[in-house]
Amino acid sequence: MPDQLQTFKVSCRGGLDTNRDVLAQAEQAPGSAVRLINYEPALVGGYQRINGFTHNYGTLTGTGNVLGLVVMDGIGIVGARRPSSGGNFLYKWNGSSWDTINTVARPITSAVKKVRFTKYRWTGPTLVGCDGEDFAFKYHINSGGTASYAEISTSPAPAKPKFAAAFKNRLFLAGNSGEESLLYYSASNDDTDFTTASGGGAINVGFEINAIKPFRDALYIFGRTNIKKLTGSTTSNFVVQPVTEDIGCVAGDSVIEIAGDLLFLGPDGIRPIAGTDKIGDVQLETISKRIQNLVKGNIENFDLENFTSVVIRGKSQFRYFFDEDSESGIIGGLREQPQGGISMEFSTLLGVPVTAADSGYIGKVETIVHGDENGKVYDHDLGNTQDGTNIVSVFQTPFIDFGDTELRKNLHVVAVFLDTVAATDITFSLLYDYEDTNTFNPANFNIVDPGTAATFNESLFDSTAEYDGTPSPVIRKYVSGSGRSVSLRFVTTEDQAAHAIQGFVITFGVGDKR
Repeated sequence: MPDQLQTFKVSCRGGLDTNRDVLAQAEQAPGSAVRLINYEPALVGGYQRINGFTHNYGTLTGTGNVLGLVVMDGIGIVGARRPSSGGNFLYKWNGSSWDTINTVARPITSAVKKVRFTKYRWTGPTLVGCDGEDFAFKYHINSGGTASYAEISTSPAPAKPKFAAAFKNRLFLAGNSGEESLLYYSASNDDTDFTTASGGGAINVGFEINAIKPFRDALYIFGRTNIKKLTGSTTSNFVVQPVTEDIGCVAGDSVIEIAGDLLFLGPDGIRPIAGTDKIGDVQLETISKRIQNLVKGNIENFDLENFTSVVIRGKSQFRYFFDEDSESGIIGGLREQPQGGISMEFSTLLGVPVTAADSGYIGKVETIVHGDENGKVYDHDLGNTQDGTNIVSVFQTPFIDFGDTELRKNLHVVAVFLDTVAATDITFSLLYDYEDTNTFNPANFNIVDPGTAATFNESLFDSTAEYDGTPSPVIRKYVSGSGRSVSLRFVTTEDQAAHAIQGFVITFGVGDKR
C-alpha cells in the first residue's frame, strides 16, 4: 500500500542554537541551526551566505599587524601600523595609496598591541587615538579644511592611556599605565587641556578600567567585574554610580552600540545595557544563551587582548573576532519576529583573519574595513571570495522528527526556497536518525539555481537593467532514504554570489514503528 503523503513546512529563522536539547529544538525551532558557518540573518528572510572581503585598500607601510583602523565622514579611512624604521605610523587613504599624517615622530614598540580610536565633531571631524604606551594623539580637520596632528601631552594629561571617549563635549581618557582606575577628563570644549584650573580633572572609579563608552546621557565605565556610569556635565555635578558589582566586561573591545543598545562581552556571554521603565535603572541580561557554550569556549581559549569587533549598521549586525590566527568569529544580527518584536540571531564566521576593523558612513555609503597581520586593509563585506579563497558555508537544521520520534518516515521530495542573484550551486545532504552510524544516508544532492531571471522588456531593450533576483526560486529535489528523524545540511564551496536559504518543505510518507 503506498504511503499517505504529508508535507512539513519550515521557515529558516532562529539562528545558531547549540544549547537546546534535540527534542525541544526540533519541536520549537525547526528552522534554527545546529551548525551555521558563514551565514548571516538575511534581510530578505532566512539565512544568507556572507559576502567575502576584497583587498581594495592596499598595504599600510610598516611591519606587523594593522594595529588600528577608523572610518569617519569628513576624514575617510585612517590606519595605524608599527613603523619599520622612523616614527611614521598613522596613515590616511587617498583613494589609491596611504599618506602619512602624523607630523610628530612616534615610536611604536612591540609592546603596542592595538591603537584604539574615538571619533567626534565638536568643531569639525576629529579622531583621538590611544595605544597604551604613549600620549593620546589627535587628528583634526577644521571648518576651513585644514588638517592638523598633535600629541595630547600637556601635563596633567595621562602619559599612556589605552581608551578614549567623547562625552558632554569633553574628552575622557582611561587605562593609563600605573593609574588603571583613574578616569581623566578634559576642560569643556578643549580636548587637549586637562588642567584643574580650566575644568579638567580625574576620578578614581575604584577598579581597573578596560573600556569606556558613552550611551544616552551617561558614560559607561567597564571593569572585569564591575560596571559604573558617570552622569552630569561639569566637575561640580559629575556623579559616578554603580551599575553592577557582579558582572563586568572581559574584552574591552567588545563594547559596541547597535540598534539603540550597548552590548559587551561578559564572562558568561554577550549582554546589553538597556534602559528600563524605571528611570535611571538598567537591565543586564545575557542575549547569547543559545550559543553560550560556544561563547564561553572562545572566552576560555583565546587571548582577549586580540579581540576585535565591528558593527554593520546596514544589516543591523555586529561581528566579534576572538583571535586573528583562528580566523574565526561570531555574527549577531537582529531579526523581526512573526509574532512581533525583535530578537538576536547568531552564526559563526570562518576564514576571516582580523587584527583591526571599523565601519562608518562616508557620505551615504557605509564603509566597512578590516586589516590583517600582514598590514593589508580589506573591504570587509564585499565580493564572492575571501581575498581569492572560496567561502565555505554550512547550514545544518536540527533533527526533525515530524512529531513522533519512533515512527519511520520515507522522504520523497524536498523543496528549497532560495533568494539568489546569480548562478548558485549548493551541496545538499540528508542525515537520518541523529547521524546513527547504523543508518544509511543517501548520497549528496546538488541544488543548482540559474540565478537572476530576466525581467520582461528590460532584458530585451535595456542592457543596463539590474535585476533583484530570481522571482520564484523554488528548487525541488526528489530524494531517498528513511528514518525516524532527519536533518538537512546545505554546503557551498564555490566562487559564487551570496544566496539566501529562506525555507524548505519536506514531502514524506509515514512508515512503520520498529
